[in-house]
Amino acid sequence: MLRFVITVIACSLMYTTGESNGGEFQEANMLLEDSKIELALDESVSSDENLDQNSYEFSFDFNNMEDSVGIEKRNNFANLGYMVRVNDVIYFANPKDDYKLYSYCLTSMEQTKLLDNSVIKLTEYDNKLFFIEWSETESNILSYDLDNQVLETIVPTKSSFLYIDRDRIFYTDQTDGASIYKYDISTSLKEKIVSDESVFIMPIDQYLFYSDWANWMTLKVANQEDQESVDLGFDYVSNIIFSENKLYFTAGPDYPVVQFDIETSEYKNIVNNPKCESFIIKEDSIVYVANAELISIDIITQNEKFFDVDLVTFIHDLGDKIGVMTSDNDVKIIDIVSGEVLTLN
Repeated sequence: MLRFVITVIACSLMYTTGESNGGEFQEANMLLEDSKIELALDESVSSDENLDQNSYEFSFDFNNMEDSVGIEKRNNFANLGYMVRVNDVIYFANPKDDYKLYSYCLTSMEQTKLLDNSVIKLTEYDNKLFFIEWSETESNILSYDLDNQVLETIVPTKSSFLYIDRDRIFYTDQTDGASIYKYDISTSLKEKIVSDESVFIMPIDQYLFYSDWANWMTLKVANQEDQESVDLGFDYVSNIIFSENKLYFTAGPDYPVVQFDIETSEYKNIVNNPKCESFIIKEDSIVYVANAELISIDIITQNEKFFDVDLVTFIHDLGDKIGVMTSDNDVKIIDIVSGEVLTLN
């Protein structure tokens, strides 16, 4: 176990608007890259009395943070979660049928309607599908047992975001100002973690990264044990994803994809396309949506690849495939290697 102190310096990042190849946008990128958040090993810190208002003590277990969830689910949690893959079956919200739950088997090529419930934030845990029931009157958190085909209400509250990690459901409660709650699946106990109006939750170990909607969508981190939170200095943050001790997120009016190293505190832009709307992480690449196009960029070389699909609105990680939804309500599956496109609905 390593103990760190994180110190926030230059808390507010500056942004200007302009074309992606113009001086103003380039200047905004330099401001972002030149700002600094210091994360330094400090074995002398023994209590909260040693910390000032701009410092916060962390104890990250870097060996265990990634194993509990995996990058595929983290990618989908960060987006709207209309699709999830379980073995050779893809479960998806069908936009041509009011986002009701369907399945598609990659081996038999059979498509089946499973539920009349409209779903969002769809994920799988312990061979059950979890999702938010999406309607004008309801937004409860439900589960659907894939073995017994049993539908169950898990958290009867209005929610707009959920994340599952090791028998715990983190969710926003719209009846309590979009505060973040933690629900234990095994004991049915719930606990309030964060009082901020929150979106884009990303639990890591005992910490919870999130975007504070009411405060310029500022990136914050809270300790789940004492429920204290710290502003990390990035505004307009969305699509938070954790992978290999790094946070990735979009930030600022031009939505660059930022890579923030938790161990070193260094951060930089990975994608400079000002039209980037959402993204997922695939090994050493970022696959993102910009101007309704699907683009892959190598994190190291910055080489880009364009997929043969257009009108893209939402993107999902399906292992060796990518799932997208389009503005004309198509659901498409794209093979990452071959680029072959399959339309499901």
